[in-house]
Amino acid sequence: MDIGTAMTGLPKDAPLAMPEQCFRTRFNDPVAPACAVDRAWPFAAIAVFAAVLLLTGLAVREMVAILKPGGLTVLEIAIAVLFSLTFLGIAIGCVTAIYGAGVCLSAGRPSRRRRRERPEPVSVALLMLTYNEEPDAVFANVAAMARDLAGLQGRHWFSIYVLSDTTDRAIAAREAEAAAFTRHELARGPVPIHYRRREANTDRKVGNLRDWCTRWGGHHDGMIVLDADSLMSADAIVALSDALAEDPRAGLIQTVPAICEDQTLFARVQAFCGALTGQVFAHGLARWSGTDANYWGHNAIIRVSAFAAAAGLPRLSGRAPFGGLVMSHDFVEAALIR
Repeated sequence: MDIGTAMTGLPKDAPLAMPEQCFRTRFNDPVAPACAVDRAWPFAAIAVFAAVLLLTGLAVREMVAILKPGGLTVLEIAIAVLFSLTFLGIAIGCVTAIYGAGVCLSAGRPSRRRRRERPEPVSVALLMLTYNEEPDAVFANVAAMARDLAGLQGRHWFSIYVLSDTTDRAIAAREAEAAAFTRHELARGPVPIHYRRREANTDRKVGNLRDWCTRWGGHHDGMIVLDADSLMSADAIVALSDALAEDPRAGLIQTVPAICEDQTLFARVQAFCGALTGQVFAHGLARWSGTDANYWGHNAIIRVSAFAAAAGLPRLSGRAPFGGLVMSHDFVEAALIR
């Protein structure tokens, strides 16, 4: 055991190499299957972004018409530029959702890539990443998912890892107690639960995942990355595992997260908006992004070998915020796995 690292019930090491990537050169994984060619998605992307630019152009024209009387000052020009940039993001979301609604109404679905007729069972690790979170809530979700998976006789193997970067010693002590209690309560279940805490959260979440990959990644085919407040049903976990097993070209499959157990009015409004637009937005995004969709950092299944081979993030040269650790790592990891 390394100094400064707390471990509970961890398996033997099965390290994977995770080399740092160089953004100046193109990386090709020699063992990765050939990329699928989706001939339809470029046309969908062109249609969506043409509509986005048209909508943004009309909105900017109206804004300039409001500001123009009396002549445009430097401040008004700055307002128009900022308006165009912010409206562009709104337009992308709006057009994507409208396009997705059309996909759903026409009973269309995002194109499927090549499938294996008889996929082999896969070993999947659920990685619960936590940093100074409430231990009782974290391990309550862990126990709920373990029990749910135990009641579902699937053909895959699952393990749960709680990967802690907690720096508060009082919270860390409670984490260790909660981990021991949860492991004892579910000791006879088919889903093993492991707990590891790093004293120093080197490289934050990126370093946390790298540490897991280079220690135990070789045990598993896939990993489902979860935030400390994530809760996923066994049906969803098995469906993701099936999708990864069936598609040898899939490196990452992103779900559509939803707010649950909302109690405040604001949270309920957010949950309603997600329920109303989440699915149509996801269908639209999947259709126009094709095989190159984004990763939102959690609630997604990732092929461990692909992640380790392609998504080792380097430290950028220069001073922060443009140098050092890559902060929006999930976007970059999705691009590298692609």
